[in-house]
Amino acid sequence: MSAQEERQLAHRSVFLIPKDAGPMTIAQEFATAKYALSKNQLKAWYLFIASMDEHHVPEQSTTYVFDAVRFADKLNINATKARGMIVAELFTKLSQNYIDLRSREDSSGEQNIYHANFISELSYNRKTHILEVSIPPRLNQYLFNLREGTGCVKSFV
Repeated sequence: MSAQEERQLAHRSVFLIPKDAGPMTIAQEFATAKYALSKNQLKAWYLFIASMDEHHVPEQSTTYVFDAVRFADKLNINATKARGMIVAELFTKLSQNYIDLRSREDSSGEQNIYHANFISELSYNRKTHILEVSIPPRLNQYLFNLREGTGCVKSFV
């Protein structure tokens, strides 16, 4: 990414797209998994999902670039703290979590499985506060479907 592109992205705000019953649906999907997310991790993950650009084509790109300080503002992180670094650390911890979807077993005991870490790659530039988060391609589509409230689990398992 060029310096000019980073400067343009640094001034791009994080946006939210409100959806009916979205917060509860998304929060339940991740809060009831086999791992435990802290309150701040769940808020950051939910905000990330809600902020996914509706014009972004999930099959073509799975890397999201945003200003970590603006993201921290949305999370109400204290302005006297190293807010960009705090957001980067939240996503670093989120990268250790995963989603594990399994279909019902068929008559022979076989089942379809989809397993992916939340985040496949992450980088943070402390000078520009640019955070790049890469999502596995199939998980990316799952998150879009989840945000839109469609029956996305069927497409994986």
